[in-house]
Amino acid sequence: MNQGGKSPWVEVDHRTTSIPEKSGGKETDYSWNQTNEYVEITVEVPKTTTSKTLEIEVKGGRLRAYCRKNGRELIEGKIYGPVRSSGLVDFVWELETVGGSKLLRVELEKTRPAERKTDLWPKALESGLDFDVHLMHWDRAWDNREEWQHVMRSEEGKFSVNNVSLDDYIAS
Repeated sequence: MNQGGKSPWVEVDHRTTSIPEKSGGKETDYSWNQTNEYVEITVEVPKTTTSKTLEIEVKGGRLRAYCRKNGRELIEGKIYGPVRSSGLVDFVWELETVGGSKLLRVELEKTRPAERKTDLWPKALESGLDFDVHLMHWDRAWDNREEWQHVMRSEEGKFSVNNVSLDDYIAS
């Protein structure tokens, strides 16, 4: 109640999720993005980090990246959804230098690809913020699965010579 007496009920429009960037988002310690089939988690690491100083594990639905050089946990948590686990290759990772930063990118393959925008993951790790999937980017190429091929960022453009696909190149 206020001075004027009882006021009418007013509907309030509010959002309980975070606004995404592309098809993912930025967390305090990492950023992430996704396609309909893959989730990529990116963590900034110390500039002196090498592949030999990293310990990366995807097991039991959890992701863990540890830097042996400085004894620091880079990222650890339960993955939001199920990821493919073949026993041979569960995930792909790479170190990349961008500007003055060194980044660790871990790519996980979803067990069930998203068939529409609302099937995208609202977060990469269970402990992360919820991002609004309705505001995420949906690439129309994902609708036509025969024509779309996923390539990690570091491999973009490396396997296209005179419009010959990687599969055609390997077969010749």
